[in-house]
Amino acid sequence: MSSELPAYDPADALRVTGNRPDVAHHLLGLLRKDLPAQRERLAVLIADASWPGVRELAHKLAGSALYCGAPALLCACRALEARIEENTDQPEDAEWLGAEVLTQIDRFLREAPAG
Repeated sequence: MSSELPAYDPADALRVTGNRPDVAHHLLGLLRKDLPAQRERLAVLIADASWPGVRELAHKLAGSALYCGAPALLCACRALEARIEENTDQPEDAEWLGAEVLTQIDRFLREAPAG
């Protein structure tokens, strides 16, 4: 479950960027800047049951989370994306999984250092 993973893992962020703190810091800043708007967009897409749009945004967020050391957000995004890929029309548990992504976005914004 994604809530058991850290919201932010600085060692992972450094590892993914080839141990380049300047790049890790830059990517973290970009994610923190973009997340509030992406969260808002995701919430609207979930409320509208626009599952292809939710899947696309979850995929994009997963990539960002991977490169920024955000394992809980990465896990939540991948679970949501996979569920929608199983059944695009009416993915089972997609609303709940979407809510988990929103929760992990909020958690990341609270716990990750300012970029």
